[in-house]
This record gives sequence, C-alpha cells and structure tokens, in this order.
Amino acid sequence: EEAAAEAAAFEGVRKNRVACLAQLVRLAQRIERVWEVQGGSLRLALLATFRDALLSLRGHKDKECAALADLGVKMKCLDMDLKHFLTMALPIERQHTRGLRDDEFLVTRPDDVSALAPGGAETEQSGAASSSRAEAHGEEPARMPLVLVLDNLRSAFNVGAIFRTAECLRVQRLYLCGYTATPQDTKGQTARASMGADAYVPWEHRPR
Repeated sequence: EEAAAEAAAFEGVRKNRVACLAQLVRLAQRIERVWEVQGGSLRLALLATFRDALLSLRGHKDKECAALADLGVKMKCLDMDLKHFLTMALPIERQHTRGLRDDEFLVTRPDDVSALAPGGAETEQSGAASSSRAEAHGEEPARMPLVLVLDNLRSAFNVGAIFRTAECLRVQRLYLCGYTATPQDTKGQTARASMGADAYVPWEHRPR
C-alpha cells in the first residue's frame, strides 16, 4: 500500500532534518496530485500518514522540526478541502527552502522608492489599480508581449519573486488564478515578498 510505503520512507529519514523536510514536502505534493483520485480514499490514507509523520517529530533534536508536530495536532479531522491542506503544508515548505530568503536579495533603487504610493495599499479587487499605477509614471518603454498565468501557487514568497522578475522584464500582465496568493492578501506576505514590484506590474485575479 502506498501509504505504508510513504510511512516507511519517512521513518528512514526522520532523524535527518534536511531529508525529513524534503520527504514531507514530497509527500504533501503527492497528496495534492491525488486529491480526487479513487474518490478521495488514497488522499485520506496519505493524509493520515502525513499527520502521523508530523506527530512523530515531537521531541526531534532540531527545534524547528519539533515545532512542526503542532501541525499534526491540528489535523484532527482529515476531511478538509485542498486549500486548507496547502495552507497547513506551507510552513513545511518554508522550512525546507528557508536557505533562499527573499529579503536577502533586496536591492533598493531610488526611483522605485520615490515612486511608491504612501502605504503601498491596493484598493481594487480586480488589480486595475496596480495596472493604472504601473502605467501612470510618464512615458515608459513598451512592455514585453508576454503574459504569465500563475495557476494555484500556494507560496506567497514564490508569487512575490515572480512579481519582481516580471517587473524587471517588463512583462505585459500577470494573471493570478485559483488560490494563488495576491498582493491584497490580508496577511500581506505576497506584497512584502514582491518588495513593491506589484505596484509596477499589471495583474488580475481570476477564480479559474
């Protein structure tokens, strides 16, 4: 059975922080891919394995790994929706990739700082405000005829990085689809990760 094989694979790497986190991320990705397979029975079996793996981290020699056991405690009910699961899995992904912190690559340019609106707050749900502000700074070179579609990206940090790249390349527009994090998210993680680039890149949110 796949769930038993996943449990055995995790047990083999549990004591090693890097391998342990990598296995958890891989398992979370596997769960996401099979969410609707077999009427959800495989999903529930793998979710149970995922929860048991998290609970087994209590008392781990690495404090950050040990803290992840609290996520397992919160998974009292395995009958959750996909968005809820991905939200719970996000801290694990961040721990796994924490060596690549976005804020360590911050380069502040005077023209960017002076052009930012006070507070940097967005007010229109469609992203039209960010589009108009991006095009309201006088004459601009033509944008690259490239449209990016971000379909169900759960990491606000990755979305912010894409905004920064799109600003550098002068991409025509970003479409943030599904549960992809947007600069208007209440926690502000995407806006912080974009480091102001969302003010210069036209974008829209689409349910699908």
